[in-house]
Amino acid sequence: MKITETKTLIKKLEREFEQGKNAGDQRIVDRVRVILSILHGRSFAEVAVILKISIEAVRIWVRDLLLKGMSLFNFKTSPGRPAKLTNSQKQALKEIISRSPQEAGYSGGCWSYSLLDGIVLPQVY
Repeated sequence: MKITETKTLIKKLEREFEQGKNAGDQRIVDRVRVILSILHGRSFAEVAVILKISIEAVRIWVRDLLLKGMSLFNFKTSPGRPAKLTNSQKQALKEIISRSPQEAGYSGGCWSYSLLDGIVLPQVY
């Protein structure tokens, strides 16, 4: 399969890559790398080996680009366990750990899991 390279598509993909990279979204980064590699003339097999993914994933992502266009990169919320802390609890924790343990009134030179779990997190809840 050969996709005709267009400057506009490549610019859109490069923008999408930067946004994904800045947001820390590895799904976007991986898909853009695959598609750009194909657009630059690499075979599906080469891309799969270089990026350590299956040929089927390469085929599906290229197909999805052809069918969905740039909306390929619009993902639903990632599944997984819900966060245990609310946004306000996360903010309170961030404020506590932005200082050293000594400044927050604890002994020790650095934050540890046991300190956070036993002393600080009960304050946040």
